[in-house]
Amino acid sequence: MSGGFLSVGGDAGDFLGGPMAGEMAGMRGGAIRVGGSAGARAADRMRRGTIVVDGAVGDNAGSRMIAGTLVVGGLARGAPGRLMKRGTLILCGGAERLAPTFLDNGPADLLILKLMAQEFAAGELGPVPFDGAPMRRIGGDTAVLGKGEIFLPLG
Repeated sequence: MSGGFLSVGGDAGDFLGGPMAGEMAGMRGGAIRVGGSAGARAADRMRRGTIVVDGAVGDNAGSRMIAGTLVVGGLARGAPGRLMKRGTLILCGGAERLAPTFLDNGPADLLILKLMAQEFAAGELGPVPFDGAPMRRIGGDTAVLGKGEIFLPLG
């Protein structure tokens, strides 16, 4: 996918927004909205674009992510963001665990989170499961480039 908008009313399977067999990168632009949950490795090798999953995601969401944004309303199982170089994971329902190569940067009250929530809600993606309130920022994955970020609810 390199542009446009895709809406899935129910659940999505494994490798949502990921690469086709033999490809080096997954989704290259556009937006996907999933009304239910997604399987393992959602946003695997994602290069650009936005994915919003209202429910939970399977093991290792955002693995090997190159760039882009993944917003998850439910629990992220496994170790989300494993080997991600850049990109943003907003895990509103928290994460089962994080890889040890991620660094806790503490609470973050960032204006960009508020702007993202407003812009997503006003656009074709519709309301997202976060409102721009302060979140805990986790940086990594330092096992690779390390410029990615994971946002988790405070508390």
